[in-house]
Amino acid sequence: MQRGQRLVLAVLSTALSTGGLTACLSERSYEPPNPLDGRGRFELPVDQREQRVVDDVDDVDVGDDIDLSQRLISEVLNARLVGDIGPATNLDAVPNTLNVYDDGYYAAIEAVAVRPERAAMLMVSTSSPRLVFAEGSRTFRLGEYQDDGAEVYALGCTGATEGYYDEFDYPADEVDVIVEEPGDTPGDVVVQVNARWTTAYPGETRSATSSFTLRH
Repeated sequence: MQRGQRLVLAVLSTALSTGGLTACLSERSYEPPNPLDGRGRFELPVDQREQRVVDDVDDVDVGDDIDLSQRLISEVLNARLVGDIGPATNLDAVPNTLNVYDDGYYAAIEAVAVRPERAAMLMVSTSSPRLVFAEGSRTFRLGEYQDDGAEVYALGCTGATEGYYDEFDYPADEVDVIVEEPGDTPGDVVVQVNARWTTAYPGETRSATSSFTLRH
């Protein structure tokens, strides 16, 4: 599949296995779902590359077949999840789980906040990480490319437990990506991703923000 032909997603999701919690990656083509009929739920194939789940991300596992020189992300720091995702409202938490994938072409960052009543997840992915995480501010709309081919996909989910999202599972209609250089740490960028859902909530806008520092 050629870049620019279709929106190709790096979908990072958590799944339970006998050895504990494992994150899986899937490359998928996206067609906008109808939020009324349940389309858009991601059934992950069983033969996916595995990614370690860690509390503090200090090393990104990209697999043996990846050219590490093309990788953008070496660390993700200072992550926070704030806002409303489906029925999970008033979020303001350091993620209990932070999953990261970067193979030099796809990048995905998944933040999960666990509450007593439910877990909430916001996953941001792009097949244009070097364009998307460059300094500046952009707004992306679901299913649309920027003039330079950059695209961003943000998926919000909630459910009874982490990795089982049976309440809410919809992509954001609009995503703002704001990237700033902190100034005192060369190579770092501070990223704020604002995701907004309108299709899933007609007549109102529900939004959440995932913020983090990327170390190249």
